Amino acid sequence: MSLRRYKSGRSLSTFFNQLFSTNPAGTEGLYWLAIWPTDGSLTNDSFQDILKRLVIPKILKDEDVSMVWCLQNTSPSARGGTRQNAFRLEHGGPCALVARIQDLDMLWTCRALQDLARTRNQTGQQHVFATEAKTYRLVQRHEGTKGSRAKGTCLVAVQIQPADGQEDDVDAWYRQEHLAMIAAAPMVIRSTRYKLRTGIVHGANDSAPLLLAVHECTSAQELLDYAIQHGHIVKETAWSKRIFTTANSVERTVWDITGKHHHAEAKLDGFSNCAALQQLLGGCWNTSFPLEVVEKTHAATASRLWPPRNCDNSTILNATFEAIKANSEANLTIIGFNQAPTWANGGYQDNSVNPAWRDTICHMFSSVNWLNTSTTSDILTARHSFTYGYMQRWRDLSPGAGCYLGESDRTEPDFQWAFYGCFYPKLLKLKKQYDPRHLLWATTAVGSEFFEVRSVYGLPSENGRLCTKASPSLYVAQGPG
Repeated sequence: MSLRRYKSGRSLSTFFNQLFSTNPAGTEGLYWLAIWPTDGSLTNDSFQDILKRLVIPKILKDEDVSMVWCLQNTSPSARGGTRQNAFRLEHGGPCALVARIQDLDMLWTCRALQDLARTRNQTGQQHVFATEAKTYRLVQRHEGTKGSRAKGTCLVAVQIQPADGQEDDVDAWYRQEHLAMIAAAPMVIRSTRYKLRTGIVHGANDSAPLLLAVHECTSAQELLDYAIQHGHIVKETAWSKRIFTTANSVERTVWDITGKHHHAEAKLDGFSNCAALQQLLGGCWNTSFPLEVVEKTHAATASRLWPPRNCDNSTILNATFEAIKANSEANLTIIGFNQAPTWANGGYQDNSVNPAWRDTICHMFSSVNWLNTSTTSDILTARHSFTYGYMQRWRDLSPGAGCYLGESDRTEPDFQWAFYGCFYPKLLKLKKQYDPRHLLWATTAVGSEFFEVRSVYGLPSENGRLCTKASPSLYVAQGPG
C-alpha cells in the first residue's frame, strides 16, 4: 500500500484508521442535527436559504459525508429550545439536517459537523441558529417491497430508550416481527435502524434515547390517510405492547424531506474557505444582511435603480418616500443598497451594462409573497397588483430609469429599456446577426419579446411550450441614447 496518494493529514488519518481497524470498511452511521433559528427577524424561507447555501455545502465537503437530508417537522407543536429552557426541544424541533456518514470513526475530523454541534451550549456569542447534534451507528437496513430505487418524501423517526436489560428484546422484536409488518404497509419504502454512538462529537447530546429507527415513506399525507382508514399503521401485538410499556421512553416524529443533497454537489459550492460559515456561526453577517427572496414558487421580486433626481427637491423626495413606504405598509419586502457610480468612475466602458447603473443613488428591490397553497387565480392577482400597482408607482416616479436584471420582475413592462436601456437596439442587432434562427432564448433576454411560453398552469414560468408571439411589445426609448 502506497502513502503517495494520501496528501492531507485527514487522508493520513483515514489511511491509518483503515490499516489498523478491525473493521476496515468503516462504521457507517448517521449525524442527526436538530437546527432552529434564534434570530426572530429571520423568516422560514430565509433560514432555509441559509441552510441550503451555506451550511449544507460546507457539510458535504467532508469526504465521509455521502448525503444530507434536509427535514421539516410536520408537527405544528415542534419547537426549538431556548437558553431559558436549556435548549430542550419540543417534539424533535422544527428542522433537522441528517448526514449519512460513511465512516463514523472519522467524524472527529469533520470540522463543520464538530462546529455545528457546539452552537448548542456556547455562551457569550450571538448565533443565527441553535443546534442539537446526535450521532448513531448503523445497526440494520430493511428494504420494503418497492425496490432500492424508490424514494420517499417523508421520514418517521422512532426513538426508544429501553429499560435496563431490554435492548436485546427490542433488537429481536425489530428483526423477527416488527420490520416485516411495517414493510407490508403500502406507503413504507424502507427502514433503517441505528444505535446512539457517544463520545465522538464534542457538544453532542450523548444522553439522547439509545435506539433510533427511521422509516422512509412515500408521503406524510399517504401515511395520515392510511392511519385514518385503518386506525393504525401496524397492528399491535403482544410483543410490541410489551416493548412499548416496558421502555423508559418512546417518541415518534414525522418529517417532510425538503431536500436531498449529495456529496458531488459540494464541488459546485462557491465558498472555497470557511469564512462564510464562520460568519454564519457568529451571526453577524446574517443579522445585518439577511438573505432575501428573489424568485421562488411563492414569491415575485421587482427592482428599481433610483436616480439622483428623485432627491432634487422635497416634493419628489417625499413622493418617492411615500411610494416606498406603501410597499412596506403592504407587508412587501424591501431591501436597498445606496451607491453612486458614474460614467467617469466606470471608465466609459463600451459594454452592455445597463446605463441606468451609471446614474443611480440606490438599487432597491421589493418582493411579494403568497402561500404555497394559493390558487393560480390568487397568484395572478397578487402578481398583477404588485407589478402594475405598487411597482408601477415606483416607475412613474423615476421615468427613464431602469432595473437590475438579477433581482427583477420577469413580467417587467418595457423590459428592453428597463434592463438594457439605450443599448438594446445594438444588442438586438447583434443577437439577430449571430443567432438568426433564435436558437437561444430566455425570459427577458435580448430578443425574447418575439416568443412566449404558454405555460401549463397559466402562471409566468418555463413550464410549457415556447411559441411565436403574435403581437410582441417592441423596444421604446424612454430617455436619451
